[in-house]
Amino acid sequence: MPGVIFSNRKLDASRFGLIDVGLTAINYLGVPMPEDRGPLDGKPWTVR
Repeated sequence: MPGVIFSNRKLDASRFGLIDVGLTAINYLGVPMPEDRGPLDGKPWTVR
C-alpha cells in the first residue's frame, strides 16, 4: 500500500519502506549496525 513520508531533512534512497525506518534511526544516532542483519531487514536511508 503506498504511503507518504514527511521529513524535514533530505533523504537519499531509491525506495522507501517501513522496514527501513528502524535501521535509519539506529544509523542516524550513531549506534553500530547489528551484525546479524539479513537481506530482509531493510537498508538505512542516507539522511543529510
